[in-house]
Amino acid sequence: IVYKLSRMNRNRIDDAFVVMALRKYAVTLVSATESIDETPVGQLMHGMLAAFNEFRSAEDGADIRYKMGQKAKNGGTLGRAKLGYLNVREKLEDGREVRTVAVDPERGHFVSLAFELFATNEYTMQRLCDTLTDRGLRTRPSGRHPGGPIADSRLSTLLRDRYYLGYVTHEGIEYQGRHEPLTTPETFEQV
Repeated sequence: IVYKLSRMNRNRIDDAFVVMALRKYAVTLVSATESIDETPVGQLMHGMLAAFNEFRSAEDGADIRYKMGQKAKNGGTLGRAKLGYLNVREKLEDGREVRTVAVDPERGHFVSLAFELFATNEYTMQRLCDTLTDRGLRTRPSGRHPGGPIADSRLSTLLRDRYYLGYVTHEGIEYQGRHEPLTTPETFEQV
């Protein structure tokens, strides 16, 4: 029993394989919201619904890709904010709400410090991690993981990320971001 066929499969090929497997075990598929059954009309309806579900999934994907591209072109951050930033909602004067990023008051200065310290050429990645941890840097907790010390591999990736210079990248193209940079071009180049 499924609520809708679209919740079970998003394309016709997967739908056909699932239906074949169910028939092999003499299982009847029931949709709580759609009229499908084992009659010729029910099978025709099932096939048409599978085609529509595949179309809708592809159409929704194209729409989301377009909107993400537009957001990046306008300097918006895609997805969860990177370490040193927070996802925030801002109220505009006209009453609209905009989702954006702001510097994390708890972690942002540590990211800037990481660039500054590493640019001195006096720190290994491990020593820099230890220094930042000793000074209080912790990653943001998530639903799966509590906050903790930053791993040297993650810090290494962070120090190469042009996002911290104020850029966003989407599909290999870099755009000027609307977020506040946490390092300068000179420091970034030195790092």
